[in-house]
Amino acid sequence: MTNRDRLKFNNQWPPTPSTRLWTPADTTTINWFDADDASTITDGGGLVGIWADKSGGGHDLTATAQPQTGITSINGLNTIYFDGSDFMSNASFPIPTSGNLAIYTYAKIDLIDDNIDSLFSMDGTSNDFQFEADNVNNFVGRINVSDMGDDVQLTGGIQNGPSLFNINFDFTNGYYNAFIDGVQYAANTPYTSKLNASLSFKLFTNRGSARNVQGECGEVIINEDCSETCRQTIEGYELHRFGTQANLPAGHPHKVNAPTVEI
Repeated sequence: MTNRDRLKFNNQWPPTPSTRLWTPADTTTINWFDADDASTITDGGGLVGIWADKSGGGHDLTATAQPQTGITSINGLNTIYFDGSDFMSNASFPIPTSGNLAIYTYAKIDLIDDNIDSLFSMDGTSNDFQFEADNVNNFVGRINVSDMGDDVQLTGGIQNGPSLFNINFDFTNGYYNAFIDGVQYAANTPYTSKLNASLSFKLFTNRGSARNVQGECGEVIINEDCSETCRQTIEGYELHRFGTQANLPAGHPHKVNAPTVEI
């Protein structure tokens, strides 16, 4: 009897492949920032100067007024703490020629004091946006765009987290939208003109670098793939990693188990 026959006899054919947990290293990312990876954070006495890009693209974030590392965490994972006076940015962000861009930020918001306080933004001479609070006390959410279509308000009420905040600019299919913890809260809105090819990416501040959010950031992933499969994989990875998988909607493919890959 061959090994294959023995496995069939014992109901073990086809064999179950070995797996491991999926990470952003298993897809093509434009940017990947992981606050729990101390090797990517350049700091002095806990004051962050540079947050290095794990994607390999070299598009590091540089601090203004220096947020802190090592003082906050979510689910035992280190986070970067922004006190409302600081933010991080990259002045030459690589926008894909496709115009497709998906941005994921795992964050906890502690304080909003202006309706244009922004969780993240991209700033240029035109065709840019900010993901703003749209409320003077809490993060409710609005995608505020310039020259690409209409602004769109989120419909889920207060969303201070900790949560995964996601905006998708899908030029291939002609719309942009927003999800929080795998739930769509901003409707598909016509995306009429691509993001500017030359933009600055800003984290925890608006386009004008003046309206900042106070809170924690655990991870940022940015990629070109706006597909549902990619989005749901990243949602499953992030929420299981940070211990908030119960927030995923019923029927989500990764509500029970984190995504895996075969090895």
